[in-house]
Amino acid sequence: LASCRTMAAVSEHDKVRGGEYTPDRVSGKSVWRLTFKSIGDERCATELAPLLVEQTCAVLDLSCNAIGSAGAGIICDALASHPTIEQVDISANQIGNDGAAHFATLVSRNERIVDLDLHACGIGDAGVAALAQRLQHNATLRALDLSANYITDAAVEDLTQIIHSNKGLSSLALRSNDMTPAGLERLKVALEQNERITTLDGTDRMKALESVCVIS
Repeated sequence: LASCRTMAAVSEHDKVRGGEYTPDRVSGKSVWRLTFKSIGDERCATELAPLLVEQTCAVLDLSCNAIGSAGAGIICDALASHPTIEQVDISANQIGNDGAAHFATLVSRNERIVDLDLHACGIGDAGVAALAQRLQHNATLRALDLSANYITDAAVEDLTQIIHSNKGLSSLALRSNDMTPAGLERLKVALEQNERITTLDGTDRMKALESVCVIS
């Protein structure tokens, strides 16, 4: 795992650890990219957490690894008071409902986090409930991606709570879940009443609302 310093300052020791530091093409923010590094829960504890303390990057990309709920908890503890990281991508890891609960706690503890990508994380209705409980009091998170999980109609009430109560969220992704057309229609009604959410599933709000009942 490598440190998030300038490319010129990355040491040979950092290169051996396998991370990559790059500026984001759109925002220009510094990204610590650790995708496809076979990072599991043990490495989260022994390697990742100690290195996170040193980081000055704005974006942490841990997508496509082998991180479970225990690793998610370790990461969230390390990020709880982190002074620079604003965006976290933990997608394509099997953190499950317990991992989602850890990240729900994180966004309530560290209001610097504005973008959270949890797509394809094995999250079900219980994970959404944990997020809803925390996000109703959060006004700083701007983007939440919950697409490609196992969310059903049982979570619609919690999702509508997020949509109605959260004061900061402007981008929400829910595509490729397990909700029925009836459940999606209920979400559509809630979204129509919340003009703060301007981007739905990566698409302009109004265009997305036209097809919200088929986004799964």
